[in-house]
Amino acid sequence: MWHLCLSEITMKITPLLNLTTLNYQTKNKIKDNKSTIFLGQIDKDVFIPSKPKSKSLYDYFKNNNLVVRQVSDNIYAGETLATKPESVFEELSYSGIETIIDLRSLEEDTFEYKEKCAANGIEYVSVPLTKVLDDRKDGIFDYQKGTVRDDFVNDLATLLKYTRKGNLYLGCQYGVDRTNFALCCDYIFNYDLEHTPPVIYPTNYAKRNTIKNKNLDLIRKIIKKLTPEQREKLHLPDNFEETILKKRIKDIIDINRQSFPMDIFKLIRKNTGHSIMK
Repeated sequence: MWHLCLSEITMKITPLLNLTTLNYQTKNKIKDNKSTIFLGQIDKDVFIPSKPKSKSLYDYFKNNNLVVRQVSDNIYAGETLATKPESVFEELSYSGIETIIDLRSLEEDTFEYKEKCAANGIEYVSVPLTKVLDDRKDGIFDYQKGTVRDDFVNDLATLLKYTRKGNLYLGCQYGVDRTNFALCCDYIFNYDLEHTPPVIYPTNYAKRNTIKNKNLDLIRKIIKKLTPEQREKLHLPDNFEETILKKRIKDIIDINRQSFPMDIFKLIRKNTGHSIMK
């Protein structure tokens, strides 16, 4: 009879699995693209992603009719994945996505979303930007003090930290309103990064140009009302408005002069169920 301890068994089967251990704290299991192998209680939970099933993650989204834009080599933004099947999260993990940023409110089916992320070694981060949709911006501004609310600045700082890190997917309900705003913030406030300015996606109530101007006007107002402490938290230099902000806003305006892809336009209209304005 064999008398092997758990560590000896693990050492014997690991070469056969030919897997690379990653430091994701998820369930007590090791996953590959064929099976799930349970090793019982071990000191550190591990999750091992396999090779991606698609040639590119964007192709995968496109083939599954999801409203998603590729922001950079390792950042994707679009509609929420909260109700999508487990296979979508497996594909994200296989493709190197480490974080999902949920721009919706905390009341919107977040529990299962968190569970699906955790089961696939993906960090779930809530940055609720529903407040940017309100006519009155009480969730953004403290009108009595004439400043920006600290909790909004904290949310914005969290968003910027993760977009700087990359390897993430961010999205709101339809991948349009709140996602547009988040991407504009990323491009403007993460000014030291070299990445492409965001293409504004249309909605059922406003044209792209109107949405672009609305987002940029709101960001200008936010910057104007930041306290010195808030500016420091967002790492804004003294000359930010005169130099960096003007250039970044011009970049966003210029890229959105280009015509919008008709296939994406039709997909947004189909997935939202609304008549979309160009």
